[in-house]
Amino acid sequence: MRKALEIILIAMVSATMAQPTAVDSSANVTELLSSMTLEEKVGQMTQINLEMFFNHETMALDEEKLAFYAGRGVGSYLQSPYAGGIQSDNTTGWNASQWREVMSHIQTATLNASRLDIPMIFGIENVHDGTYYRAPHSLASKSVRLRRSI
Repeated sequence: MRKALEIILIAMVSATMAQPTAVDSSANVTELLSSMTLEEKVGQMTQINLEMFFNHETMALDEEKLAFYAGRGVGSYLQSPYAGGIQSDNTTGWNASQWREVMSHIQTATLNASRLDIPMIFGIENVHDGTYYRAPHSLASKSVRLRRSI
């Protein structure tokens, strides 16, 4: 029994020694910021509404616009092309697979255009009863139905 405990203890100590050491993130951030141009810093502080990248009739992504903004180093995208409500094809949002596909595509375009491999961040704001996926999800959606029935 003692021998088994010794072996387990040695294995645990060895496993912790194999772990990477803590990285000084502030030094990494300082290094990254010092290597960025002013244009790249401004781009990283810019947030673009994703709605402007889509044709609202076909819901097709405008690749030229995406390439333009990715080339400017835009760091953040917000919303959904469905933020304005139901589209002409009567859809109200994407399912999880469609979200993943679009976000992966935009992330790839962003990384391909980034000299420093800085990924984009993405945000969804749902305070104003937006519809971002195929299900009602905010409290206000219930009140809209009630208003129609009055």
